[in-house]
Amino acid sequence: MKNAVIQLPKFTEDARKRWNQIPNEFRVMVLDNVFCHNCRTGSPLQLHEAKMAGSSLVLKGVCKICGSEAARVVEPDE
Repeated sequence: MKNAVIQLPKFTEDARKRWNQIPNEFRVMVLDNVFCHNCRTGSPLQLHEAKMAGSSLVLKGVCKICGSEAARVVEPDE
């Protein structure tokens, strides 16, 4: 049996700081409900990377249902 390699998401330093400010239960809700253009519904996201775009956190990855690219933007609480 081969050892599976688990790829961790790539975060920029600013994105990691912002992600760590978000309560864990909200993080789970965000990652479990990302709109997939292929599935045409809210789907769970396999997170691959995160970066900041201005004051918003942009999470990119793939839909766990169909494998299409998907993203979620988390706006600031201002």
